[in-house]
Amino acid sequence: MASSGVGEPGLMVNANQTTRIVGLEDAESRELLEELFSVMYAEDAVYEHSWRQGDVVVWHNLAVQHARGGLEGNGRRTLRRVALGEKGFWEQCPTLRYADFKNQQNTAEDKATA
Repeated sequence: MASSGVGEPGLMVNANQTTRIVGLEDAESRELLEELFSVMYAEDAVYEHSWRQGDVVVWHNLAVQHARGGLEGNGRRTLRRVALGEKGFWEQCPTLRYADFKNQQNTAEDKATA
């Protein structure tokens, strides 16, 4: 996919959803993914925000892996999402298809029940 804003090629991979790289042999795909994940999830590559009341955090959704850690207390939590851009997600990732994601999900569910 082309990274929006800069037009440079980018990879869309994550440890929860990416099982292989199409076009590579299984062993080569596995090795490359292990290397990518070791860099992506290295402790020194992680930013964890220490929230204070009134904080706002903004990130590029297709360029940054993001998740939330544990929540403290029972306080109220408000989330807002804003999407900016000339192209939607599927336009930015033309080689991806929703059907492929559905297929992967069904395959994973089949394996889990086998």
